[in-house]
Amino acid sequence: MLKFLRSVGLIVKPFDTGPGEAGEPTRLHKHWKVFTALLSDSAPSFYSAVNDNKGMLLTVILCAAARISGKSIMLHHHSGRYVKTRKTMLSLLVKASGPDALHLVQGERIAQRMRALYSIRHIQPFSNVGLVKPQISAPNRSSRMSLGQLSNLSEAKGIREAIDTLRLCLNNGRDVELILAGPCSDSVATSLLASAKSEFGERFTYMGPLYGEEKNRFFELIDVFLFPSQYAPETQGIVNLEALSYGKPVIGFENPCLPHDLGSDGGLIVKTNEPFAERTLDYVSNFSRTESQKLAKRQFDKLKLEHETQVRRLLAWHGFQTGQQRSASPSDPKR
Repeated sequence: MLKFLRSVGLIVKPFDTGPGEAGEPTRLHKHWKVFTALLSDSAPSFYSAVNDNKGMLLTVILCAAARISGKSIMLHHHSGRYVKTRKTMLSLLVKASGPDALHLVQGERIAQRMRALYSIRHIQPFSNVGLVKPQISAPNRSSRMSLGQLSNLSEAKGIREAIDTLRLCLNNGRDVELILAGPCSDSVATSLLASAKSEFGERFTYMGPLYGEEKNRFFELIDVFLFPSQYAPETQGIVNLEALSYGKPVIGFENPCLPHDLGSDGGLIVKTNEPFAERTLDYVSNFSRTESQKLAKRQFDKLKLEHETQVRRLLAWHGFQTGQQRSASPSDPKR
């Protein structure tokens, strides 16, 4: 977001309020520096990612300081914890930031829900697709179909469902393999990985944490991206958007943003009360690699075009014109 704010002509004074390494200032101390800067700095605007859980109280305090000093406020939400039901802390944040604050969320469904729950006047979608670059991907040339999952692998993120999907497909005679990537985040994931290597042999690959070209290689190897996550704070998985950018359709459990992100071309939505493996088997049985890749790329292009409109709406709200120089004090907690 810092890069975006600067790209539209803002002079930005960034503050890191995230948890640091040993020996660095505490998070409370970092927020205190922002608090004092908000009261003393002449910057007309304040942008902040919203802290989650108890840390949201720190965002509330910063918003109060920004309002006292007469700054416009832009808050960027990244959690789904307070979207399903009304939460007291988020209500307090809305009150502290005032009726003129702009709240950015990842999708229209989240915006509608939060508008209804918290009576927010200015709230608009601002998709993570702006962070994802279009890719030119060489199609998988293997006759075998490759399913892939890239995540902080854990039970909540759906590693069990991904492995169950491979098992069901093989038991039903489908020529498939599963490629998993990302660090293991819990003991369940570690145990399931070991069992899968023993059970499936060369039909199962674990690539570990991936970065840069290795991550590009992962997306080139797979045909379909699996997103069986039921992680509670999930809003818009950026990995889904990355998969679409490579022309890889996504099969995922429904979350607030996925139905819109996939549309009718980008893959398959699985209801949270439906069996993920069975629905994926149905999709695999009718899969066309060339057609699916074309449709997924088309969906990604559509999302990028929508994001351009979102950017224009954000700038219109904030009163900026092309090339106009203003200053802002963004606070971006590392989550």
